[in-house]
Amino acid sequence: MALVHVSIREGDGQVVVVLRGVLDVVDLAGLAFMDSSGVAALVHGRKQARSAGDELLLAAPRPPVQRVLALTRLLDVFRVCASVDEAARSVSRPPRVAVPSHRGCS
Repeated sequence: MALVHVSIREGDGQVVVVLRGVLDVVDLAGLAFMDSSGVAALVHGRKQARSAGDELLLAAPRPPVQRVLALTRLLDVFRVCASVDEAARSVSRPPRVAVPSHRGCS
């Protein structure tokens, strides 16, 4: 059973990806650039996950995306993992009590 339904709309040189369902990890490894729309989508996804009692993790952001996450201070909000595998292992562990700033998966 699929936990996430993905639909894609293209137009005016832009691609919009719509996700519905349950999402635990966003794999950013292939993302070369992220603007304010991407930031807003991540924040909205986090808000939705938190309202369901879950957490949305980010995995493997490349340096330009990492820079955007740092500038917007989202590194203080999201758990950022080095890889999807690391994020998946982190999700399967019981929640941690202490929450450090610039939270990683370890």
